[in-house]
Amino acid sequence: MCLTGGPEGAIDPCFAAGHDAQAIKRLNLLHEAFDDRLYVEIQRHGRPVEGGVEPRLIDYAYRQGLPLVATNEPFFRSEAEFEAHDALLAIAGGTVLAQTERRKAQ
Repeated sequence: MCLTGGPEGAIDPCFAAGHDAQAIKRLNLLHEAFDDRLYVEIQRHGRPVEGGVEPRLIDYAYRQGLPLVATNEPFFRSEAEFEAHDALLAIAGGTVLAQTERRKAQ
């Protein structure tokens, strides 16, 4: 099973930058490798890039007969949970809070 990735993946940034041919090429490679186990991923966090690429992702999925899957990054519910969420991201990434080059809570 393979998901196409969200806004930071290999597909969405190409569409967002207007490099549709490159995005389609990457999607086709994934489709060849995973066949009907490829799921076109859509995320809606309210970021402009997500809404901008979504129609092209849906169009590709429909044209290729691929399933769509809606996913979202888990975020903390309130500002009070920020530190705990940030610590979990550090643990998941095999890093520590003091490390500057790591994925951080936003």
